[in-house]
Amino acid sequence: MINAGRLLADAKSLVRALVDDLRLSAGHDGDVAGVVDAEHARATATGRTALAKAEWAEGLFAQVAVAWVLGAVFVRFCEDNALVAEPLLAGTGPRRAIALDHRSAYLAANPAHDDRHWLREVFGRYAALPATGEVFGPHNPVWLLAPSADGARRLMQVFQAVDPDTAEIVHDFTDERHEAPDNRMEVRDLHLRPVAAGR
Repeated sequence: MINAGRLLADAKSLVRALVDDLRLSAGHDGDVAGVVDAEHARATATGRTALAKAEWAEGLFAQVAVAWVLGAVFVRFCEDNALVAEPLLAGTGPRRAIALDHRSAYLAANPAHDDRHWLREVFGRYAALPATGEVFGPHNPVWLLAPSADGARRLMQVFQAVDPDTAEIVHDFTDERHEAPDNRMEVRDLHLRPVAAGR
């Protein structure tokens, strides 16, 4: 069951941490700085801002940070409510271990990648689905900027954390009002495809 208070507190903390992470990256990562420069120039040219770049960038970092956190929340909700057969980020009971195995397999196949790439891989799989494609469409800020490897790992850890007292996942997104649909989505060989429920 969703603990709204704890989820909100952790989400706010994550957003603040990711904003700091993105700001730091913009200061020393040329690729990130280039995106910020281009986006600010575009916003200025179209009359969407008169702010100096540094001040304007704070809003961009907040928008991106919120998008990454909400993206993870959306995926976790789908996982815990049987909207997908195979979890990718985490899950209740044994489903958490299944998700960790998917991550390990991806990183083993892509040794130069880290949790930023894995999260974008997950978001990309959802973007390819008709039912969830709009959520992770090209307009979503997760495709504009990514947190650092450490920032992405912190995001993953929050949604994978286990309560040491209960041995249960901290953020359980199970919604008792929700009933699983007749068709779910199954992860199979890096693809998602609909399968009949009950398989």
